[in-house]
Amino acid sequence: MGNKKYFLVMAGCLLLLFAAEYFKPKPIDWRESFSRDDKIPYGTYLVREMLPQLFPGQPITDNYRTFYELEREHLLSDSVVLPKNYLIITGYYFPDSLTSRALLSLAYAGSDIFIAANSLGGPLGDSLKVVETDNFSISNINVFKEVADSLGLNFVNPALRAPQAYYYRRGSLPNHFFGADSLATTIVGRNSLNAANFIRIRFGQGNFWLHCNPLAFTNYNMLYQNNHEYIAKALSHLPPNRPVVWDEYPNVGRRESRSPLRFVFDQEALAWAWRLALGALVLYILFAVKRRQRIIPIVNPPLNTTLEFARTIGRLYYLHRDHQDLARKKTAFFMEHVRSHLYLSTSGVYPFTPDNLPKLDEFAQRLAQKAGQPLDQVKKLLNLMVTVERSQQVTEDQLNTLSQQVEEFYQRAGVKL
Repeated sequence: MGNKKYFLVMAGCLLLLFAAEYFKPKPIDWRESFSRDDKIPYGTYLVREMLPQLFPGQPITDNYRTFYELEREHLLSDSVVLPKNYLIITGYYFPDSLTSRALLSLAYAGSDIFIAANSLGGPLGDSLKVVETDNFSISNINVFKEVADSLGLNFVNPALRAPQAYYYRRGSLPNHFFGADSLATTIVGRNSLNAANFIRIRFGQGNFWLHCNPLAFTNYNMLYQNNHEYIAKALSHLPPNRPVVWDEYPNVGRRESRSPLRFVFDQEALAWAWRLALGALVLYILFAVKRRQRIIPIVNPPLNTTLEFARTIGRLYYLHRDHQDLARKKTAFFMEHVRSHLYLSTSGVYPFTPDNLPKLDEFAQRLAQKAGQPLDQVKKLLNLMVTVERSQQVTEDQLNTLSQQVEEFYQRAGVKL
């Protein structure tokens, strides 16, 4: 009883430990993913969900390919490519030469490209002549105190400028644009250190809208105080009557199937052929591969050949006229019946040798008593058996008499032959 109680206590402690481990709060994921699918603090799920309200009636698509592939698709199509709004929000954006050339072509053709990244480099950064630097490089006595605490953002346009800046948690806004005051660049927004953090660069018929604080567009900062207003005002600089393309390629890469059947599914004809083949296989499995019952052959019942065998043996004995052998077999069969059914030993009586004959009377009495038959009939039968057994020749009449008396014994004893 003591051991059982000990094990129950141990089992209860283990269950409580497992329950505490299972139901304990999960740690917050502070990764800067900037992905539209992530609801973690530094994902962009809420901003992506807000786009239909900022651009009502306009189609909003998610892109998981490079802009070079989009440009090639536009060139191969015969349709006219209309200007669009392209949104890129990521940590660090360093597009290669092909992607940079495609972005410049899109902007030159009239599209507006919004890029929010801590640092913009590669051929695109060189072409736009954009340089980002950290806020600690600003020579100001109160800089370190303000940066260590929090930093605010606001707009230059009086129509969008808020009475108080939109403040963000410490470390969220580390950078600003260096040397943004030029003829080709328009400063759209500044931080509370009076450094440019949001600029516009006109390129051809379109514009590049560059923001160096991407964390301002994440879930955490959108829900912080009234900072959702800052996001709405920042994206309101884009033309509202254009389709919007949300670029996820810098954050999650190419989203495509890695299956070996990818080529099949990319081709519409092959995809339909695969579906039809799969459907035919399913139908075959359902209707043609059922378990089929093997044909059961007709088996005729075995014939009772006992009577035929008896007739055959009888004909053989009749033809050979060996009455003595048949009489001896009938006698041996009778003695076997006495041993197996009446449980009476025939030892010392049968076979009927001269030494065994004196015991025949005693055996007859025991057999008559055991079988419940008249003693004189039993003695008569045994004497006939001795006569037939010891005779040199048995006649047909003797054989018939022996058979008749044996059958009468069986009938009186109720034996079914």
